[in-house]
Amino acid sequence: LKREGDAPKGIYVAAMHNYLLIFTDAERCYWLKVWKIPETDSHL
Repeated sequence: LKREGDAPKGIYVAAMHNYLLIFTDAERCYWLKVWKIPETDSHL
C-alpha cells in the first residue's frame, strides 16, 4: 500500500507459482508473481 488511506479489499491464499491480478478503480489490471511478494508478520 503506497498512499495513506489505501487499504486491502481482501486477503487470499495462493500457491507460490500463482499470479496475483490487481484491478484498479481506473480500470487497469496489473499482475504480480506471488513469490515476489514479501512475507509479513501475521499481525496486520
